[in-house]
Amino acid sequence: SFQAASIPFAVGSASLNSSDRAALKQVVKLHRKFGGTVRVVGHASQRTRDMGSESHRLVNFNLSLDRATAVSMELARLGIPSEAVTVIARSDNEPLAYEYMPEGEAFNRRADIYLEY
Repeated sequence: SFQAASIPFAVGSASLNSSDRAALKQVVKLHRKFGGTVRVVGHASQRTRDMGSESHRLVNFNLSLDRATAVSMELARLGIPSEAVTVIARSDNEPLAYEYMPEGEAFNRRADIYLEY
């Protein structure tokens, strides 16, 4: 498998923009060429509003799931069969960067797309 794309998201958002859609069109081209399955892994940054740890975990899990789902729905709209896509939510458990600065936090708000063949 290999990572075909990583889609960044704004704080608290699971919305795709035009550049995200363009990146996903490239993923679809790769899938058509190589076949196999697509794994979409949603992530969240560690920051949430002031709340208890249980609420924090739930909010970030749901947001990471929403991000992965938004990507998978767009992939389906672009022609990848839904049965070829696996959606995984990782919450804030797999950060790419430390979140001491906003730039680090931004790296962690993402959905990673992998092609497996």
